[in-house]
Amino acid sequence: MEQKVDNYLLSNHDRKLMFSLSKLIGGSKFVLYGSTPISLIFGKNYIANDYDLAILGKTKEDISKVKYFLKKNRFKITKSNRKYYIYKNIEVISLYAQRKNFLLDVCFMDEVNLVGQFNVESLYWRYPEMDCIDKYNALEGLKNKKIIPIRGLNNENIFLLISRFVYLCSKYKISLMDKENQRIIKFINQKLRKESGRETDQYVSCLSSILKSILIAKDNILFVEELINSKIVKFLFEELHYSLIVTKEKNQFELLKIKNKRDLVDILEKNVHTDNKKEFLKKINMLSKRKWDNQDKIIKK
Repeated sequence: MEQKVDNYLLSNHDRKLMFSLSKLIGGSKFVLYGSTPISLIFGKNYIANDYDLAILGKTKEDISKVKYFLKKNRFKITKSNRKYYIYKNIEVISLYAQRKNFLLDVCFMDEVNLVGQFNVESLYWRYPEMDCIDKYNALEGLKNKKIIPIRGLNNENIFLLISRFVYLCSKYKISLMDKENQRIIKFINQKLRKESGRETDQYVSCLSSILKSILIAKDNILFVEELINSKIVKFLFEELHYSLIVTKEKNQFELLKIKNKRDLVDILEKNVHTDNKKEFLKKINMLSKRKWDNQDKIIKK
């Protein structure tokens, strides 16, 4: 049953934010999801410059309208008409827009209530309703540091599933090796043994998310150790896995100095075995195709 968080959670400040976002996209019906609404609930002084919006409707007219208003509001469309699928067969069309340091990740869907793969990312704010929906108890999950798949593991694209699971554990300081997470890790590793598609956009996005997760981890040495022990990366990108092992054993304190993905890749490249370097660089260089990502686009070895 859908839990509806009372409207008072959307303060006047939050309502102004939602109204401002609606003006940027021409007043379309949308939801704000991802980490921003949760961060605003937990800390009213939180300042965001990166917003995830899901817009109801994905016709050409829906997308053209939003593009028109974004350009009118001086946003540059850095990537458009990017298609991917959630729950195996539900199409999502996305675009990325940027104005200086202000970033928008906009997706167009027929059912905006389907955002999120796990409980801790499922909370969203709705416009024009100006309310907050916490259908899968995201706030409780974050408080208890429990990450739970909300629609079953088998219904997800495996690379999208890994991206979100690893990133959320890193961002919210949830241990990958928590006993309750072992079922998720076991499923991921079994699926990866059979999964192809190492050249797809979803796979490259997954690599990007793994690197970002290491970068933002509060204790990235511990996080790398958990990544190694989980064996997720071993089945996803074997050369990276063994580079992480060498980095952890011989150069772990270099991880404390990294400021961006390029710094991280430089460290990992130094610790790749010579026999594995060609394949390592081949996969790492795929990240440079993500021109809308300011850190990925400059990774070219």
